[in-house]
Amino acid sequence: MKKYLLLVIVILTSITSFCQYRIDWQNCYGTEEDDIVLAISETEDGFIVTGQYCDDPTYRTTKGVTLRIDNNGDTIWQKIKNTDNDNGVEDMDRLTDGDYIMMYQDLLLYPNAHWGNVGFRRIDVDGNTIWERAYGNSFGRTNGVFRGCATFDGGFVGCAPYNQAGGDISHYWGGSADVWVIRIDDNGDMVWETSVGTTGCEFVSSIQQTDDGGFLMAITNIVPGKGNMMCEEHQKVNGIPYLVKLDPNGNVEWSFCYGSDHYYTNINGVIVLEDGYLLYGDTTADDGDFEGAGYHLGYHAGMPTHPRLTDAYLIKTDFDFNIIWCRCYGGRASDSAIKVFQNNDGGFTVFAATHSIDGDVQSSCLMQYDPHYYIGLHREVSWIFRVDHNGELLWERIAGNSNNLYTGTYPRDVIKHNDKEYTIASQMTHYEPGWETYDINCPYNANMPGSGINFWVYHITDIFDYDNVGEIEDNENAVSLEIHPNPANNILNISFSDDNECEFVKIYSIDGRLLLSQNDNFETINLANLTPGLYLIKLRMSDGSEFIERIIKE
Repeated sequence: MKKYLLLVIVILTSITSFCQYRIDWQNCYGTEEDDIVLAISETEDGFIVTGQYCDDPTYRTTKGVTLRIDNNGDTIWQKIKNTDNDNGVEDMDRLTDGDYIMMYQDLLLYPNAHWGNVGFRRIDVDGNTIWERAYGNSFGRTNGVFRGCATFDGGFVGCAPYNQAGGDISHYWGGSADVWVIRIDDNGDMVWETSVGTTGCEFVSSIQQTDDGGFLMAITNIVPGKGNMMCEEHQKVNGIPYLVKLDPNGNVEWSFCYGSDHYYTNINGVIVLEDGYLLYGDTTADDGDFEGAGYHLGYHAGMPTHPRLTDAYLIKTDFDFNIIWCRCYGGRASDSAIKVFQNNDGGFTVFAATHSIDGDVQSSCLMQYDPHYYIGLHREVSWIFRVDHNGELLWERIAGNSNNLYTGTYPRDVIKHNDKEYTIASQMTHYEPGWETYDINCPYNANMPGSGINFWVYHITDIFDYDNVGEIEDNENAVSLEIHPNPANNILNISFSDDNECEFVKIYSIDGRLLLSQNDNFETINLANLTPGLYLIKLRMSDGSEFIERIIKE
């Protein structure tokens, strides 16, 4: 008989009141047209926020906009690039001397290049341009994101998708897109360049410098092929996530892939831990490395003949890439982990996007949705959750607006201040005056009415009571019982091995809503009316002790 050392009684007031975090300040920024936030970086007294706005709604052309805001979200200055060479900064990083290097799409290096090329701009904290450089070729980049990071020597390394050699690009592997990597010094001059990819198609999600001066890249291989990153095990699958390690000179040292034998997986980032790696992204897989990870099966429009929808995932490995644990999070609609940060207790805070209204996303009960239109939320919204060192879900909460079906929020970039405090730059879709409910309560800018997309920047503090989360030490008075099966389908069985009788059994959603209460026949609990997902079961014994455990309904 398994002895359950269950969580201490307090179902955590913070869970039941949806108060896992507090919004300390927020602001919205934008124009009458669509404004897309792309990156945020910290200053001594606030933040630099950058993105793009639509300056011509007829032809859908865009230009770059950069804001400096203080620690309360108030604008210090705003600069708009009114030249034709800047379609908006896509990534940026702060240098050790307080300047910033930005990476943007340049349209002047080769004006006939359809998607432009790679531009770099160094600015000071007042937004003054120190220098600008552009690199690429006459063919231009393909349609895909830029990613980059500052280097230890005051320079920058950037990545962009290309599918032709020529100009500054010395090699091309022959597929639909390679990841072109270029390193520049503190004056913007090229140090080296290389192409990472295959004869298939690759896109980069993140790059970071490692302690040895090299670089670690997160890349998704969309179409398999042969090149300088190889994956024998999953090579037949469309959608293979990779880690690729470059040495300080841009040479590929090693590559590692993981995923499924049949289904698509995307990587959005990687964290280097003391004992390995934490990989995150989204997947449609329940086989291969994701077997038993808890994928929530869902289909577009709820129809099994349509494509499967993604779950967010976390995978922890050691430095030899042995998987320690793998978990999926979400519901039957689409979910994706966008940014993840490790905490001092070994757990992780996850900033995700979701359409789901079931499974792990129990806080979506605060949002309006039309079940006849879609199996989830009409628009994608931000979803924040925290897990412990084993990937077990501690709490989750939707960040958005509950007053209408159409307001979406998407976390583009996040600044971590400490384990409790974060500042999030989100894309906000379709927000109108009078819709200030739930989270969004911006001082409404008179220039914004009628616009479709704006910046939403907000600062949160995690106020979850972690002191009351933990397992009771084993002792002779602990109740011996068995809860099985777990995961369960429709019937959950509870077996007791001593004379301490049960007075009631209650089942709560992970956000603390009471869903089921049973005052007799405790040995059999009918879960048929619950949707698949994660729940808490609470038992009260005749001696007054109360216990809580997580259960999963399949």
